[in-house]
Amino acid sequence: MNAVLNTGPAQRAPSYYSASLNDHTEYPQLKGTMQVDVAIIGGGFTGVATAVELAERGLKVAIIETNRIGWGASGRNGGQVTGSLSGDEAMRTQMRNHLGAEVDDFIWHLRWRGHQVIEQRVERYGIDCDLKRGHLHAAMKPSHMEELRSFQAEA
Repeated sequence: MNAVLNTGPAQRAPSYYSASLNDHTEYPQLKGTMQVDVAIIGGGFTGVATAVELAERGLKVAIIETNRIGWGASGRNGGQVTGSLSGDEAMRTQMRNHLGAEVDDFIWHLRWRGHQVIEQRVERYGIDCDLKRGHLHAAMKPSHMEELRSFQAEA
């Protein structure tokens, strides 16, 4: 990534993740102009991941963030890397016309591809984190069992 520009000095939200940061990098406030191939507004998961992907492809990228990288929802979540995929049934319905019978395989691989990307980037960039594999999808009450049986059958 080529640049991260803050437009203000907001503090991070108080959380375990803020308290356990390994890197307290301060980024410069945006002043003047900057020439980039792509400017990304927002330094959450999506903005940072997009910036890394584009920079790895040789583009000059800047992230413009009002507060701090990971300041919003991205810095306040549980930090788990899971195989959950919100909206997968709606995706399946919408994509079936284009992918036909391959839609199920496409969604299954989409569900898990992110794990590989994260593991590769942790390794490539030497990210000091507590990355661990694992996932628990449990039924909290008997009515949840049908969903678990469906997930097992799909797997």
